[in-house]
Parts: sequence; C-alpha cells; structure tokens
Amino acid sequence: MSRPPFRYRLADWFARRARDCGYFWDRLVGPFERLFGRLGEGVFTAFDSFEGLESFVVRLVRVLFWPLLAPFRLIGRFLPKGGGPFQSLGAAVGRFAGGAFHLAERLNLDGLLLFIGKLLTPIWWPIGSLLGFINAWLATRLTRELLLAAPALLFALPFGYVAVQGAMLGKGQIAERYKIGVREAAEAGDYQTVSLLERKLAQLGVDTRRSDYRTAVALAEDGDLVAAYQRMQRLAPEDHLGYPPAHFWVVQRLITGALNEEHDPRLAEGREAALAIADRHLKQLDELGVKNVGLAQMKGYVFALTGRQREAVDVLQPFSREPNVAPMRLRLLAQLRDIERARDQAKVVLEIVSEPRWKDSATSEGYEAWALAAELLNNSSQIEAALKEWSNADSDDKRPRELLANYRRQQTLRLLGSATTSPERTVDVLIDAVRLGAPAEWIDAVTNRLAELRRVSRHGERVWNELMAREDLPNGLVFTLATAAAAQGDIAAAREGFHKLVEAETTEGVVWNNYAWTLLQEPDPDPVAALAAVTRAIELKPGDFRFRETRGQTFIALSRWEEAIDDLEFALNGMPESPEVHRSLASAYEATSHPQLAEIHRRHAEK
Repeated sequence: MSRPPFRYRLADWFARRARDCGYFWDRLVGPFERLFGRLGEGVFTAFDSFEGLESFVVRLVRVLFWPLLAPFRLIGRFLPKGGGPFQSLGAAVGRFAGGAFHLAERLNLDGLLLFIGKLLTPIWWPIGSLLGFINAWLATRLTRELLLAAPALLFALPFGYVAVQGAMLGKGQIAERYKIGVREAAEAGDYQTVSLLERKLAQLGVDTRRSDYRTAVALAEDGDLVAAYQRMQRLAPEDHLGYPPAHFWVVQRLITGALNEEHDPRLAEGREAALAIADRHLKQLDELGVKNVGLAQMKGYVFALTGRQREAVDVLQPFSREPNVAPMRLRLLAQLRDIERARDQAKVVLEIVSEPRWKDSATSEGYEAWALAAELLNNSSQIEAALKEWSNADSDDKRPRELLANYRRQQTLRLLGSATTSPERTVDVLIDAVRLGAPAEWIDAVTNRLAELRRVSRHGERVWNELMAREDLPNGLVFTLATAAAAQGDIAAAREGFHKLVEAETTEGVVWNNYAWTLLQEPDPDPVAALAAVTRAIELKPGDFRFRETRGQTFIALSRWEEAIDDLEFALNGMPESPEVHRSLASAYEATSHPQLAEIHRRHAEK
C-alpha cells in the first residue's frame, strides 16, 4: 500500500498534536470551569433567581425615577422592535467565521485552527462570555426599560470621557496642558493654582523644576523676594548641584546685594557671608563643566572681592575680548600692577570702544576702563575723549568730571614747562581745568608760577598775553592773575586784569578796591580814577576797613587831608598794627598842623 503524500502526512501530524494539546488544555481548564459554574449556581440560588434580582432592581429604579418614565416611554413607542442590538453584529461575525472555517477545510488546516483556538481560550472565552451575556440580557429587555439607565449613564459619561481621553492622549499631552495652566496662572499672579498644578505634574512624573523656577522669578518680579528665594533654595541647594538657572539667580542676587538678613539670617554677618554663599553655589556649577561669559563674570567678581585677584584674572582670560569682561580684567591687572599684561588688555579695550555701536550699551565701568586703558598706553587724546564722553553720558556721576579736572591740572603744569607747546593749547587746558572746579589753592599756585615765568621766559609771556586776550576767561581766573601780577610788582599787568573785570561791571567790592590801588601806583598813577573805583567798592561793602584805607590813601594823593584822616582813622580800628596806615596818618596830621599826633603815628609805624 502506497504512503500518502508528505503534505498530508505533515498536516495529519499537526492535527494530532493539536488534539493532544486540546485534551491537555481541557484537563487543565476543566476544574476551574466547574468551580466557577458551581459558584454561579450558588449565587443564583442565594438570590432565588437572577430574574428575581433583576426584577427587584428594575422596580427600585422605577420608583426612584418615576418622573422620567413618562417621557422615555413616549420616546420608546417610536423605537424599532426586534432582536438585541448585537444580533446583526453576531450574524456578521458568524458568516465571517463560517467562511474562514470553510477555507481552512479546503486547505486541510482545520486541525491547526482548532489547536490555536484552544490555545487562545483564556483570551477569547471571557470576552465571548461577557458579550454573550450582554447580548442575551439586552435581547430580553424592552428598549423602553433600557432608557431608565440614561441618567446614570449621563452622570458617568464625563468620567468615562476623562478616562478614555487620558488613555488616548497619554501623560505627555496631559502634562503639557498642565504646564500651560501653570504659565497662565503665574502670569495672572495666582500662585495657589500654580502650586496645585505643579503637584499634579509631579504626580505624573514630570520634571517641574523649570516651572518652579519661572514661578520663583515671577514672585520676585511681583515683589515677594522672600518666597522667591525660598523656592530658589529648594531648586539650588548649596551642598549639591541643583537646577543651574536657580544657582545663577541666587549668585546674581547675592553679588548685587539684593538679598539681606530678611531673606537669609546668615546674611546679617555682612558682605563676606553673602560672598561665601555665592562661592558655594559657583562650586556646584563647576560640576557642569560649563564655560560661558556670564559664569566667568560672576566667578571673577566673587574672586576679586574675596582677595583672589589672580584667580579672577585667570578665569576671565578665555573671554578677555568680550565687551563685558575686558574692562573688569583690565582693572584687576592694574590692581596687580601687571603692567605688561595690563597694556595688552588695554589695547583690546580701545578696540572694543572704537566699535560704532559700543556707546549704545556703554556703562560707567566701560568709560572708566576706557580712560584707564588710554592712561596705560599714554594716549592723551583717548583719555580726554573717554572722560568727556563719560561725563556727557552720565551727568549725575561726579567721577568723570573729577578725573578730567585732575587730568587737566596735571596737563597744565606739564604744558607750562614745555616751551614747544603753543600758548593757545596751554591756555585752553588751563581754562578747562579752572572751569572743571580746580581748587583755589591750585589756581593761586599756577598763576603765581605763570607770573614768574612771564618775567623770565618768552613762553611764559606769550601764555600770559594769550590769557589776558581771551574774552571767555573766567572772572575768578582773571582776578587771580591780576593779584599774582600785583604781588610780583607788575602793576601794569595787574591794572590790566582788574580793569578787565571792572569793565564787566563786577559786583565784587575787592575787585574795585584792588583796581583803585593799582591806579595809585606807578607808572602813570591816576588818583581821580582811583577815587571813583574805591568809592564804588565802599558802596558795595561800606564797613570794610581795607576799602577805607585805600580811599584814605587816595585822598592823600589828592591832598584832601581831612577826608583822608577820617578814612584812615576808621581803617585803623580794623588794622591797628598796619605800618602803612600809621605812616599815612602821620603825613595827614603833619599837613594839617598836628605835629604831636603825627609824631605818635610815626613812632607806631617804625615799631
């Protein structure tokens, strides 16, 4: 007898194996089926019958929801009659399954399909049983009675929607919506809602540090710096690396002094405590291995204030060409007196300030670094430009004006000793120094030196003449120059200076008095003009003893002895030891035939 083809024998072998597995599965599952069957029978027996339990529930629902029965019954009259709602679906599934089995028979795979079906029994059997029960229950119920469950379904519908929506969206999209809510609540200042949503995000396993940080920033902007700092401390502990932006925020506030003992009791110890805390935060940021300009600036600032200038210079070196770093590094090098490296950095600073848009964001520190760089490189034009631009940019800051005034004073002394410098340039610098508020002692010293140079140096004389020829010369400087000339015995120059002030109709009595005094001196004394000038001085300040002495001397020059005696005796009350007053009185009394009084004053003059 010939053997069947191989494919038949293979299919027969699989079929036998499938039957064996099925028998094994029946033996394994059978006891559980019988157990659950008996349990079900016990339940039905305990409640007398399932129909009785069901009837009880239906009656109870009817009693509780009787107001809703009438409209639902009315709607039910128009609903179609027939089998259960799963009848059509069941028929379609049955036709599909039948066609599949017919195809399997043709291919001789029915044994394999039976084996697979047996193998998947734990999966499809509970589902099929549940669907079958639901189908049987719905098929035996009236549609109008089913509508009684509508209120409960409507009540449960939102919960079901949330569950399905959550399952479909996943945690990612839900968390994103919470984040949007956190942002909107923070913008509205509702920090209680922010805290609630952040807890929800934490329950979803989402990293909330970024939203926590933004909330802290918003609190700080709203003025609640205490709550903001507390949040930042949680985000950025001092003993280990936390959220990097929070570390930056804390360091920045500590450096600028925005935090005090109200926010952290340790800060009551002073600036050193704040810098120590900032240093610990910076050490945590070092673990990131990040190198950027902002971090380097903060490190440099903390290092510099804690006496570690060399470390500050080294940490700033990689960013030495950055506009915000170059000025700081230049000042540190200047403090360390590292002149060679300071000059190299000064060149970089001058390159930076030469950029067209640098002035748009320039700060006082930038202008100061500009002036320092120019000074290190001995570039006088750049020094002047830096200080003038600084003064114009910040008129409330007195430092640029003081620095420029000091530079002008030094420059004036240097130019007075330089015969190669033009008189015009020297005069411009001197006038600028006076207008910038040079001390009176300095002005007196410079004018006395210039008066001396005028007598011995051609350069000094040219500078003097240029000064006196200027129409815009400050009155204070003219007065000092004229006084210095008088002290040096240069009456003509002194007379010229005082005359210039008198022509400007000065209200200073001392100017009129000094002008009158020069008019009494050689060469070409003019006592009449002197009397007019000193009379104006006395009108401006009637009780001044010096002015009355000058008028007394003027009356003597005009041989008006009695008037001279009156003024000189008045002056003697204020200057009892003045030899000049005593000599003048002696001359006046001698001329008026009072030899005894003249002798008395002559003796006083000789003492």
